[in-house]
Amino acid sequence: MSNSDYTVELYPGALKDLDGIYAYYYRESQDLSVAEKVTGKIKSAMYSLSFMPASHPAAHEARLRFTGIRKLICGEFVVPFIIDEEKKVVSIVRVFHGKMNYQKYL
Repeated sequence: MSNSDYTVELYPGALKDLDGIYAYYYRESQDLSVAEKVTGKIKSAMYSLSFMPASHPAAHEARLRFTGIRKLICGEFVVPFIIDEEKKVVSIVRVFHGKMNYQKYL
């Protein structure tokens, strides 16, 4: 790992969100491969934050921007995260569907 790489960690809420997304897509499609594809794509995008996470935009909402939250957009999902530059850690806070008013949950 080079000096510019970050460790990606998921908060418990993000893990729970991924489980819920998986369950939803399996329930709706009755096909494990669909659920795995959707959640796999999200996980891949999240772990790509180990390289240049600051290239993703800060949250537009002043309250969230003040806390340092940035957003990763992955298809129809929004993944809020925080960068700890000192520790070189990217913390995934939650995973929301883009149609949700996710700001009220953060």
